[in-house]
Amino acid sequence: QDRTGQDRTGQDKGLSAPCGVDEMESSSSSFKFDQDGADQHQDAAWLKTAEQEVALDTGVFGEAEQKLDELIRDYIQLRVAPSSQGVQAAIHLLGESWAAKNLPDVEVAPSFLLPPFISSADRDTLIEQTRQNLIEEVENLPNEMTSQLERSIESRLKQNLRRHLLGKREAYNSMSELKEETRNSVGAALAAIWLQQPHVQEQHMQSLSGMLLPEPLRAHIWRFKLGGPAKYVEIGTTLSKKLDKAGQSLEDVEKNSLRPIIFRTGTEMYSSHQVMSEVGTSGAVNSACSVLLRLHLITGQKAKFERHLLLLGPIFRVFPCKHPEEKDFCWWLACLMEVDKLILHGEALHEQAISMTRKIKSMDEPLAALLAKLYMADKRKGGEGFKDDKQAEEGVALLFEPWLDTGLAGYLGMQPLCWCWDQCFLKGWHILPRLCIGLALRLSVELRRCSTWEACESVVRNGLARVHIHQLQEILKSDS
Repeated sequence: QDRTGQDRTGQDKGLSAPCGVDEMESSSSSFKFDQDGADQHQDAAWLKTAEQEVALDTGVFGEAEQKLDELIRDYIQLRVAPSSQGVQAAIHLLGESWAAKNLPDVEVAPSFLLPPFISSADRDTLIEQTRQNLIEEVENLPNEMTSQLERSIESRLKQNLRRHLLGKREAYNSMSELKEETRNSVGAALAAIWLQQPHVQEQHMQSLSGMLLPEPLRAHIWRFKLGGPAKYVEIGTTLSKKLDKAGQSLEDVEKNSLRPIIFRTGTEMYSSHQVMSEVGTSGAVNSACSVLLRLHLITGQKAKFERHLLLLGPIFRVFPCKHPEEKDFCWWLACLMEVDKLILHGEALHEQAISMTRKIKSMDEPLAALLAKLYMADKRKGGEGFKDDKQAEEGVALLFEPWLDTGLAGYLGMQPLCWCWDQCFLKGWHILPRLCIGLALRLSVELRRCSTWEACESVVRNGLARVHIHQLQEILKSDS
């Protein structure tokens, strides 16, 4: 990696934050995350240590080092013009000491990579393209040499990970606890690699579909998909402008008359709601109040507090903070606003729910007919007439609209919900309706036992709360 310009001293840049956003120049040893109120851990540090140990394993790398130098030297001499800026870009990446040893006849002229010879943007593009070209050349190592390197690296990483895990505490209470600790450490390390080598991130993310992600890796993916530091800064700037325009301070925002209403609603929802109880602490409710009051200042919205409280549940779960500061409120607000954009609204939401209803009818017509019948009977009992089957179809769609409107928040347990959002971030939010269809079909046996529309709604609430991740994985697999 040194030969392609990677910086060994910055393995984990960008992983610390307001809940993981703001300290974008931190090192691997400062990677931090909270889990269920536990102390902050440093689970990426072992990767950096292991990498340094591998780099010092000269016995394994001696033969490969000579071949690597030969491949890179041949590439520069045969495929890059001697006096071009491309040579200077390669020297910039490889280091002047390497150039002195391997390219003694080439003049080192770093000024050729500065204005007025080349613009900053063109320089960055040239260096990145040169890096990619060098990496491609390095990948031409003979297979047997590559296998030897991979075995050495894997062995060193495993040794260091074992030392890291065994040194963190005196004993683990169970094998599952050890496995979870290992998953988190490896997840943190992979996130560190992605930050240093972003060109491999998308490729890796495609292979993660359907998997249960380690907490640090989940936080990294969500942060990346929700806009990261740029979005956090954007929201903070917007909030500052709104405060200036209104002539208010943050203290004024916190004293808004809506706060008691939000606090009461949040307390009831987080404490009594079966699947939201995991975030049901007074701290979470107070944080939700602060976030929603800032949202109200920016957007003027105050009619969707219940829905936004549900959406904040998984956000608090993935980006926890025991003692939040203003930067944390801004990040939570940025996450909420971005998720809100990804979820359908209004007529588009209703049309998607109708499309779900029709899809379910094509796959299980008796179930669709029963739901329409129960909905029609319920409305007639309330004195409302029905014109045609289309109206009944639209009525049945109302059963599914809340699933889409909240991204299943408030229906699934917190872990299954986070898994669903993982898939939406990895594959796109267009898969949410397909997951909902699979869930509806899984509840078909219980729904067919219902004799009233009210009973259907109860089956949905209780049935979705009992769904496990492995069942969702089966739905995703069968849908694929």
